[in-house]
Amino acid sequence: GFNATREIRKFNKDIPIVALTAMVFEDVLEQLVDCDFDDIIVKPYDTDEFFQTIFANLKNKSHKKTIAKLLEKMRVAAQDVAQDDFQDSA
Repeated sequence: GFNATREIRKFNKDIPIVALTAMVFEDVLEQLVDCDFDDIIVKPYDTDEFFQTIFANLKNKSHKKTIAKLLEKMRVAAQDVAQDDFQDSA
């Protein structure tokens, strides 16, 4: 999906591209942003959310927020775990 998205973006910056993935590691999310995906659906997914995401992206291209929010949640969670580990070792 990354290479295909890069190629599509060379000639069409407006078509919505939504990633469907089970991998939500930080580096994958960063690649999604770098490749200019518009949104992400994480497996397993709720059917209603799936269709809401697809329809929202068909209406407009303002949904890159989903990837950014997920990436931020992961970073906050990682900081919390690191802080808990530090406090446990102190």
